[in-house]
Amino acid sequence: MKDKSANDKNRITARQLCFMLAFFLPANKLILLPSVLARDAGNDLLLSALLVFLLQGAAVFALLWLMTKTDATLFELIERKFGAWAARIFYFLLAVYFAFSAVLPVTEHRLYIQNTMYDTLPTILIFVPFFFFSTYAAAKGLQCAGRAADVGMPLFLISLPVLLFMAIASADFTELLPFGFTPFPDVLHGSAHILSWCSDAAWLLIFLGNVRVERHFLAKTASSYAFGALVVLFFLAVFYGIFSTVAMNEAFAIVKIARYYNALKTLGRIDYLFIYIFSLVQLFALVLPVQLSAHALGKAFNADMPPLFSVIVNAALLLVVLLSAKAFPSLERAVNEYLFPVFLVFADLLPLLCPLFALGQKKQKGGIKP
Repeated sequence: MKDKSANDKNRITARQLCFMLAFFLPANKLILLPSVLARDAGNDLLLSALLVFLLQGAAVFALLWLMTKTDATLFELIERKFGAWAARIFYFLLAVYFAFSAVLPVTEHRLYIQNTMYDTLPTILIFVPFFFFSTYAAAKGLQCAGRAADVGMPLFLISLPVLLFMAIASADFTELLPFGFTPFPDVLHGSAHILSWCSDAAWLLIFLGNVRVERHFLAKTASSYAFGALVVLFFLAVFYGIFSTVAMNEAFAIVKIARYYNALKTLGRIDYLFIYIFSLVQLFALVLPVQLSAHALGKAFNADMPPLFSVIVNAALLLVVLLSAKAFPSLERAVNEYLFPVFLVFADLLPLLCPLFALGQKKQKGGIKP
């Protein structure tokens, strides 16, 4: 078993994992997800989101619990049980999945940036610098993601709470009533259509064995996940309280919720200052699945060449963004309406099955005792 020292480029701390679950989790769910949920579930959008978070919460808890039982990575667990080739094939599939899971958020973010942060719509090439940053970050190992979480925490806390403070005075929460009157098939329809945004448990498949477990680890990390989910639910309540029946038409929700704040009439759109700050948190969260994909690809090919795999993943994503520049609605519909079972399998089913590795086993340093 290889030594996992404190200097390992793929090791993160429990604190950094908590920051990811609490602050990266909400970041990219506040752009198009609210309007999509409002379209499908109406004023019961909170119920649709809650069902997804409960399912994801169970998957997240299953992996967090497994982290307390073994310090082996998922690759090592699969290798011991099924052999090295099975582990490599599985990690190759994980790499493809993470790259696939990044497609919609990256194209969504490109559209969001172009439509909200420029007076005139610029060429798509304005978004290309993102891929230089992403390529650099993905080449630095998982430890880079942990450091990004440390930076993202204060940025989150000085931006989103201010935006919500500006918005809450305009919200009428009675618009969410009567609760539970939307037909349940429509509620489930809404839940299925946001699985592409709510697939956070899949992150932990890679972080398994790469997090330093400490005292009260399970309570701290599970509470962090609950905090991130509650932030999204509260944002959805404020969003629907402001826009009500026209919420389905209000894309780019994070930009629009604070625009009715009274002080903006005098001070101008100062809310954009906090939107720009929050965009940095979104950037770090956006890069995370790309980092995980490059890492998984390296493990699949048993090659320690992070820059090469980072270039491969980012080049593929750039090609997709260029090809889908004028077809985002079709892309969003294809991913959310037809390909959502992919997220159900990788972000829910697989994490829920992973604790089976610990059944009937005893913990020992370096992994689960066979």
